[in-house]
Amino acid sequence: MKRSALVIIAVFAAGISISAMLASLVNAQQGVPKQVKPLPLKHTVIHRMDLAGLEGKQGALVEVEYAPGAGDKKHYHSGYLFTYVVEGSVIWEVEGQPPVTLKAGDTFFDPPMRVHNHRNASTTQPAKFVAFFIETKGQKRTVPVK
Repeated sequence: MKRSALVIIAVFAAGISISAMLASLVNAQQGVPKQVKPLPLKHTVIHRMDLAGLEGKQGALVEVEYAPGAGDKKHYHSGYLFTYVVEGSVIWEVEGQPPVTLKAGDTFFDPPMRVHNHRNASTTQPAKFVAFFIETKGQKRTVPVK
């Protein structure tokens, strides 16, 4: 009886091991990554519309998501920028000023042409903010600075 139980346990353990190896082999052949890395930076335009009474101007609502540790390079915007941090915390660096750390619930205003950059303050958690732009139609929203 003891021998039968040992044989059953050995067959069961061997079956589990073979199943795990086969699953690994199938995933490798199908190109399934072991760990999916998020994109460092993602912009999603939520809404855009002409602004009545402001000839040639439009409003744009943009969601910005940063992976842990991600950031952007120095740039400026052609229009006015109002920011609301939704999740995590963001370090906002305006050229010539000390960096400011904004956390969920904080807001920030940036006038046109002011050089700045921002980055996720955390290396382990994502960060997300919503930006509302008042911009001139036909102009580039973000201009990189070298």
